[in-house]
Amino acid sequence: MIDTDFDAHERSRWAGPAARISTIGFVLERQPPAARERVRREYDRLAAPHRQADGSLALPTAALLASGRVD
Repeated sequence: MIDTDFDAHERSRWAGPAARISTIGFVLERQPPAARERVRREYDRLAAPHRQADGSLALPTAALLASGRVD
């Protein structure tokens, strides 16, 4: 198991959905402004523990590397 942090700037993590990119972006676009604001506040709340001093997010990630062989 490999554990690491994925570093990304917070604005770039929100920019995709805000620009209607991917499914979440299309769903967000269809919401009334008040709902979009609530989603953004929740995003900010969930991101807060991972926010670094420079504004980036250090998101914990993990990967399991495996290989196999069949004879």
